[in-house]
Amino acid sequence: MAASANRPITANPLVQVRADGRTRTMNARITEGAEARALLRRVLLRTGGTYLFLIAPARAAGRTVPIVVLDPIADDSKPGTPLQN
Repeated sequence: MAASANRPITANPLVQVRADGRTRTMNARITEGAEARALLRRVLLRTGGTYLFLIAPARAAGRTVPIVVLDPIADDSKPGTPLQN
C-alpha cells in the first residue's frame, strides 16, 4: 500500500548493522515529507547526485520514495560479533 500525505508510514524495528568488524544495534524508521527531502538533498550533495538515478523512475511515476533512517541505539562494539538472525 502506498503512503499518502495524510497517512504516513511508521516503523521502528531494531536492526543490527556490521561495519568495520563491529556490530551495532540501530533503530530503523521510515521518513517522508520534509525530513525525507532534507535527507535526500544531503545525500545528493555528498555524492554529487550519484544516487539520483535510483529514485528518478519512482518519482516520475508519482510514487512516494520513503527514506529509511538508521539511528544507533547501542554500540555492541565487540570486534567480530556475529549478527543475530
